[in-house]
Amino acid sequence: TSNKDDNHNHDNEEQKLMSEHLIRMGVTDLVLHKPLLKAVASVFPNNVTLTTLDSLGKEGIQALAAACQREVEEQQKKNKNTTPSAKRKSRQVLVQVPHHRSEFKVVWKQGTSFLDIAK
Repeated sequence: TSNKDDNHNHDNEEQKLMSEHLIRMGVTDLVLHKPLLKAVASVFPNNVTLTTLDSLGKEGIQALAAACQREVEEQQKKNKNTTPSAKRKSRQVLVQVPHHRSEFKVVWKQGTSFLDIAK
């Protein structure tokens, strides 16, 4: 386990160095560091180093950070919009339409009207 602990400590130290470097390059929002490094790793899959970050330049890193910021905000907005409805109780309802001799089942969430379901 000591080898595993050494690797974990090395990874933490490397993450810290990367974050410090990103801050020096103008990316001060720590929330953006992980998605930014993940994006860089998708282009440079072998190894993301400080040299890799430098090769993108300050403007490139800041542009990538702006894209990551938009992605984070979009994800937060999406989570904010879906979380309350995901918590609402739901049940399956059988809708019968006698004059058309048909019936169907729909999931009806608490607080939802039939008009909402029909949309």
